[in-house]
Amino acid sequence: MATVLLGVAIVLVCTHLDLFTGASSLVNTILASVAPVVFVLGLVLARRLRRSKPDVFDRFAAEPADDPDAEHAGAVPA
Repeated sequence: MATVLLGVAIVLVCTHLDLFTGASSLVNTILASVAPVVFVLGLVLARRLRRSKPDVFDRFAAEPADDPDAEHAGAVPA
């Protein structure tokens, strides 16, 4: 249900963007296209990373180590 409501909200905002910004249609088109472009770019980069460096890709969702010394491994002594 939340997905449907969020979708409806996004459609309403995009169709009435001129009311929010008061800017020209060119500016509104650019504003409305930024998020989908960044999303698609992220998908492309993630797929590329998954193919070229699977070990790095797998670490994105990995839980941190339970080793207590691991917390301080990158710490700089005072």
